[in-house]
Amino acid sequence: MFARDCWHRKEGGCTFCSWTNLYKDFNCVTPQEAMEEVKNLSRNYGVKEIFDDSGTFPVGDWLTEFCELLKEHNKDEKVRVTMGCNMRPGAITSEDWRIMQEAGFRLVLLGFESANYGTMRRLNKGYNVADVENACREASMFGLEIHITAMVGFPWETKDDAKATINKAKYFLKKGYAKTLQATIVVPYPGTALFREADEKGLLQTKDWDDYDMSRPVLTSPIPNQQIIELTQEAYKACLTPSFILRNLFSRDVFRKAKYLFKRLGDFRGST
Repeated sequence: MFARDCWHRKEGGCTFCSWTNLYKDFNCVTPQEAMEEVKNLSRNYGVKEIFDDSGTFPVGDWLTEFCELLKEHNKDEKVRVTMGCNMRPGAITSEDWRIMQEAGFRLVLLGFESANYGTMRRLNKGYNVADVENACREASMFGLEIHITAMVGFPWETKDDAKATINKAKYFLKKGYAKTLQATIVVPYPGTALFREADEKGLLQTKDWDDYDMSRPVLTSPIPNQQIIELTQEAYKACLTPSFILRNLFSRDVFRKAKYLFKRLGDFRGST
């Protein structure tokens, strides 16, 4: 990975994904160092596509410079590399999406998380659902494939809050703003502010780390465990609508997507 954690760490970081007891600062390599890694993988190992899974990809001048280097590298079709990464909505301009697409980016993951504005503030996301929608729409206009992530089971959210998130995720897929969706059950990882809050308030159902794999709820919330599982599964069923199927029928990885969908529908265990 090109970076450690997320540059939003400078603003305190998101409460569910920043390990507060491990390190305090966001660090990343230079664009030139990142490009050397890409060149090594493409020229010496024949790698054709890379997804950088850093907390979020660096932005600003760093992004512009990296894209210029990638664009120059990709002029040689023999070593051409397609890139993917995590991005933060609200921090990317139309010009950023344009240069990313021209340089050779394809897949971008955006953390949608929740349609509840209060939840986004409590998570210290630094953006809201309107920012997510705008980022999805702009990126898709430039031909980038957007993968959104949504979460269900926050200890303060009601069933109506969770359904609003699922419905908004379905809307993104229906409109074509997002190509794919990842819906998960909220898991408060040890070391994060969310875990500390849940532990202090007695909201943890278990500390058996084998259960912290997003297949079942580990947080107590206003929504019964089984309903959380059903809501998460419901999000994936958005991929079974006629409009979504027709839009993706002739995509290059349609069979892989279908296999993943049915696997995810069967992944979630019961609450007992």
